Amino acid sequence: MTENLQNCQVFLPLSNHCVLCAFSHLFQEEYVQEGIAWKEISYFNNAIVCQLIEEKKPKPGIMAILDDVCASQHGVTDGADQNLQAKLRDACRQHKFFEDSSKGFVIHHYAGVVSYDVRGFCDRNRDIFNDDLIELMQSSGSNLIGQLFKEKLASNQGGAKKRPVTASAKIKSQANELVKSLMQCNPHYIRCIKPNETKRPRDWDKDQVKHQVEYLGLKENVRIRRAGFAYRRSFEKFLQRYAILTKETWPNWHGDIRKGVIHILTHVNMKADEYQLGKSKLFIKAPESVRLKMFIKTYKMKCIHFSAFSIRGATREEI
Repeated sequence: MTENLQNCQVFLPLSNHCVLCAFSHLFQEEYVQEGIAWKEISYFNNAIVCQLIEEKKPKPGIMAILDDVCASQHGVTDGADQNLQAKLRDACRQHKFFEDSSKGFVIHHYAGVVSYDVRGFCDRNRDIFNDDLIELMQSSGSNLIGQLFKEKLASNQGGAKKRPVTASAKIKSQANELVKSLMQCNPHYIRCIKPNETKRPRDWDKDQVKHQVEYLGLKENVRIRRAGFAYRRSFEKFLQRYAILTKETWPNWHGDIRKGVIHILTHVNMKADEYQLGKSKLFIKAPESVRLKMFIKTYKMKCIHFSAFSIRGATREEI
């Protein structure tokens, strides 16, 4: 599928590229770090496309070349886009995911081939606020306006005079911050699939849905989750969550935390092939299995508790 995107929209897929690259690596790298035995699944590593867009060294990527052209033109508009196209052709033509075209260039994204028109790239990349204007907004008495202009000014950082921050640099920084935040937590993703472009009920566009599934990398993620372990928790959190299942672990387990986890798994008859113990985490293939067993165990405990009340005659306050 080929799409014609105008101007600086080459940077808009960057966040998706970085997130998908990190997300695909996340599960398999965690298995290696925790020493989990499993069969690695091959998938398209999107890092090579990210490097084409944002890399600076050893070979400059599209963003770096765009910033260099904008800095060298000194605000001159005429011929800037043509100069950008020529430099991109010279620097990136050997890259297997890059192609030259008559109006700009083509990138082989993970979801398909996308053609970009370079007209207006440089103007939009330089479309930024002047430092004096940003400083004026930051000095505003309104907290809202001050929050909208948080960026650090080059004039306030001392040393040699730095280049003004471009639109591409801001997008790259935001994408990297997003990936950094995701890597520090346990993210849960919700994927929204549009069934059609008509916004009518019962209208199912098979080709469009298939394209979105491929674009979001859902097939690779599902394959990794099916072959691996969908549930993963640190020993401490698992023991705290399921300690109530046994009288030995409730309310507190006194002993090696790893042995406490094994005791709970043994108590609920968890089969050995359904889980693995890592260095600091427990990995379970089907989280429903442990949750169901916990529900059954808790339900039985409540039934026994209620039966005891019924035999001796519980008061209204106890019930």
